[in-house]
Amino acid sequence: MGRRRANSAGSSTSACEGLVRKGDAELTARDYEKALEYYSSALQVKPDDPSILSKRAQVFNLLEKYELALKDAEISLQLSGGQDRGTQFHLAQALYGMRCYQEASDALEKLRAMKSSRDSQRFPSNKRVRKLVELVERRLDEKLHGSYDLHSMLKQAKAMAAPFLDHADFVGPVRVAEVEGCLAMKVVERMIREPQTVAEVYSLFAGEHTPALQPHPAETHELPVDEVRVRNIVRHCSFQMETVTELWIPLSIPDDFEDNKSGLGLWILPSFINHSCLANARHYTIGDFMFVRAIRDLAEGEEVLISYVDPFLDHSVKKLQMLNFVCRCSLCSFAQEHPEVMEFRSALTWLFQRLRPRVRAADYSILPQLQQIIRSLRRTFNTLPHSSFSSGSALPPLELYSPLMGESSLHFLVGNFEQAVSPLLEVFEFLPRLDGIFSNSIARTDVAWRLRSIYKKLGNSKEMKKWTKRARDEFDVMIGKSDELWEKYVGDYAAAHEASIEDELDAFMSFMVHHLILSM
Repeated sequence: MGRRRANSAGSSTSACEGLVRKGDAELTARDYEKALEYYSSALQVKPDDPSILSKRAQVFNLLEKYELALKDAEISLQLSGGQDRGTQFHLAQALYGMRCYQEASDALEKLRAMKSSRDSQRFPSNKRVRKLVELVERRLDEKLHGSYDLHSMLKQAKAMAAPFLDHADFVGPVRVAEVEGCLAMKVVERMIREPQTVAEVYSLFAGEHTPALQPHPAETHELPVDEVRVRNIVRHCSFQMETVTELWIPLSIPDDFEDNKSGLGLWILPSFINHSCLANARHYTIGDFMFVRAIRDLAEGEEVLISYVDPFLDHSVKKLQMLNFVCRCSLCSFAQEHPEVMEFRSALTWLFQRLRPRVRAADYSILPQLQQIIRSLRRTFNTLPHSSFSSGSALPPLELYSPLMGESSLHFLVGNFEQAVSPLLEVFEFLPRLDGIFSNSIARTDVAWRLRSIYKKLGNSKEMKKWTKRARDEFDVMIGKSDELWEKYVGDYAAAHEASIEDELDAFMSFMVHHLILSM
């Protein structure tokens, strides 16, 4: 009887070792799903084997199932006395994958303090450890200080077919408060793979006919993944991503730029931000990473607002209605209260559209007509408050933007550089920092840089220096501080405007018309 038990135990051990060897072979062949099957089968035979648990933790990490990897690594360390360096490394990797960067740093510090074991075949090379330490330090710097290399992130996004970037989230002094198809399946798959994301996703708005659900994080493992709820959340909370990995519209813009916008993404915290046509923040994506930047100083307790749509597009109201959202910003409120004024402005805008081909042809004879349109538009704003837009109580005369740009370009084309300055100064004075207006998020940067270029033609170095600084200041607010990206912007402008003295006027006109077209 005793011999039979011994044979049975030996047979089980042999079978377990065979399963582990097969798992090792599949791991080497990078078939991680099969390796997982073999290691899991081996653990059914020897559930308390720390070595097999460590191997499975490694596979879970490779499959991006970080919570399961963490669980296996923790159990393995408990069983082995907490001194296996390979398992400790898998633990740190799992914490990094779960974006628990401080905990990952602590795990690596503990790894550093461990005594090396010559018998440990699972200990990673020092190169891999150093690489993870470096990554953790970068993520902590990003998480604590918001220090991002935007230029490098853009290069990474361009080089990847599916631009999923590895960076930490930085959240400034904000809080969430109570205020008035394909992506869905990817979200569902991630919720199944990483159960800890269920509570985050379910906290988002899923439509007025779907009851709110805010599960406690400890309960998320028992919650089923509701595909219908997820689809509703994606419909109401997703953001559009751009396949063009630029932070501003390049001057060599293709005619089908709008068609280049494709793909949706779901970000948890930004999904709580409400819309305003006169937003105080802007958002943009680099790969799968979203930045939300304040574009003016915010008072304590002031709500952060972004623009869901370009308010000057015809479909903007309809799109907002589809999202069960009615904008009550001062622009929309004025439009509802004074439809006759908006109709008159639309008529004047249509007249300017009729003149646009002649602007392109540098027909200076249309200047009186253009100036009359500008005067008529100004009169529609005379009854509005005269307090500054930054206080939130005045409406910026946005409809004047394109006609004034056209007037400046006409003066420039005939060499009246002094006269070309005044319209641009007026535009810079009233044009607020807004995201999405005229499909251009850095319009103030453009205006300031154009003023700099005109003052260069006039030989006024003092004003040229002044407007160079203003352009850079506006750029840094809207995009972020990056010398490399600023140089790219300046080079983009120079390529369009300063190729040669002979064609500078044509290039400048092309640049102006480019923005006139965008604003229509």
